[in-house]
Amino acid sequence: MYEISYHSKTTYLHAIITGDCNKMNVLGFLEEVVSKCFELNHKKVLFEERLIGPRIETEDVYRIVSSMCAKVDGFFEAVAFVDTEAESVINTKFAESIADRRGIPLRVFFKVEDAKKWLNSKK
Repeated sequence: MYEISYHSKTTYLHAIITGDCNKMNVLGFLEEVVSKCFELNHKKVLFEERLIGPRIETEDVYRIVSSMCAKVDGFFEAVAFVDTEAESVINTKFAESIADRRGIPLRVFFKVEDAKKWLNSKK
């Protein structure tokens, strides 16, 4: 189970995701937030993930990110991602690398404020 709160900013959509960390929740919130971006025509988004529990497996990260990249190809101008509960950035940096190789402008941050500054700097 997870919950998403949306905060529509002038230049981007900020999605705060809370709940349990598992493969189905990660896939679910990504699909929901992307759909919301399409609906509102937000080409920049900040994912603030606050999921509790062990992070998903690396092979699941690969499958999920690859699938999402195919769905959003060419839509986003900037995607910022902050995992506030992660003890390691291995999975998020791996996701960033996968997205980058597929032409998706995803950047991982440690702090929400840094992500916001980056999004606001993207014209």
